[in-house]
Amino acid sequence: MVCSVWHEDYISALLSGMRRRLAQEDAKLYILASYDSDAEFQKKEQEIFTLAKAEDYDGMLCAVSSVGNDTVMEKLIGDWKNHEKPVLSIDQQLPGASFIGVDNYRAFYELVEHMIKAHGCRTINYLGGPEEHEENRERFQAFTDCLTHYNIPVDRDRVLHLNFIHSDGDLAYRIWKKKNMHLPDAVICANDNMAVGYCSAAARDGYCAPDDFKITGFDNFDEGQFFCPSITSVNRNWEQMGYDSVSHILDLIDKKEAGNEFFSKGRIVQNESCGCGMGKRDLRSDFRNMYLEKIQEEHLEEKQRKNRQLLCTSSTLEEFRHNLTPCFERTGVSNMIFRLNPGALTGGKDTKLVGYEEHMLEISGDTGWREERIFLLASLHFSKNTFGYSVTVYEDKLMKNHLHRTLMETVSLALENIRQKEEVQRINERLQELYVRDQLTGLYNRFGYVQLAQQ
Repeated sequence: MVCSVWHEDYISALLSGMRRRLAQEDAKLYILASYDSDAEFQKKEQEIFTLAKAEDYDGMLCAVSSVGNDTVMEKLIGDWKNHEKPVLSIDQQLPGASFIGVDNYRAFYELVEHMIKAHGCRTINYLGGPEEHEENRERFQAFTDCLTHYNIPVDRDRVLHLNFIHSDGDLAYRIWKKKNMHLPDAVICANDNMAVGYCSAAARDGYCAPDDFKITGFDNFDEGQFFCPSITSVNRNWEQMGYDSVSHILDLIDKKEAGNEFFSKGRIVQNESCGCGMGKRDLRSDFRNMYLEKIQEEHLEEKQRKNRQLLCTSSTLEEFRHNLTPCFERTGVSNMIFRLNPGALTGGKDTKLVGYEEHMLEISGDTGWREERIFLLASLHFSKNTFGYSVTVYEDKLMKNHLHRTLMETVSLALENIRQKEEVQRINERLQELYVRDQLTGLYNRFGYVQLAQQ
């Protein structure tokens, strides 16, 4: 599976469903993970996708909602099609691939219908993402169709298409406030981020949901659930989607299915922002969960800081190998292998800046992997240097509090330190050679003879 990790909680839920389904089969899953960041960093991350060679696997799953480079996936999927191997994309339509995702239209229609039937809303604003965005188009179509079905006119002044982020909710509130449209019966948002932003902006004027207006989102983000008021939303049911995606790719491999689109049903979560969840919330429990999560995150950050201090003191690969053991023990991660490009560490003309060499150096931890079914692979790189990649037996905790991502960044930084120290040593040796030899003849000069005489 090629995967761009845009939200670790959702990827964790997706993989939990996959693990549950794989337990019923004699099959293995290799996750080639790219962590999102700026364009240059992401380009180096995506080098791990080059390991997704069609001849080595039976089928490919894609979870790349924010891969950021369409040509990467076009080339990859094209290669798989040439080998007549099935490709199933999760939650995003990709040219040439089958698709599985939540039925955006149906879930959003039911959400809008709930606001009309259960709460009697007639004046309704729509706050969406970019007009050309596929999911936004589906949700806006569901919105307009539902209003039309219930004989409610769609007022174009009450429709905004922005960019799915918190500040868009704030901006939408200010735009509608100028038109005196900021307190309708309901604000239907295309995701939870914008709903939270809208509520925060309204709170500055002393307004709140559901008393002054009702509001809904989509995605069922944790932030939306812990927000006050908690946001009524649609849960994509990522775990079930993971389970179903494995079932469908196995059927496509075995040619039991020939379909190109598969849908899972989203689940409406009725919370405080529409009035349905009022009085049902246990604030003490919410606070306790948030506090415990914060404590766990702080403990892990301390462990990661100690790992970074220890690994980055390594001057050689042998020291690095030795220092890995206490780091693994500290974070509870042991089943991990690093495959490294020798050229990237030795430097000089043979430095490997992109991709992976044919013959790689291997540094391993425990290797009792025969019964494992899911493996996580990620690129190791720093600046323009690709050092290699890691292979880890997948555990749910790897996606919690950025454990795996931070560990990969620490290892990459440690390898960069070793590379730089090797480079400094080579430069010093070269300078020493220039210092004791005549540039024209190559013979020892006076300083060379003095040095030899001292020896």
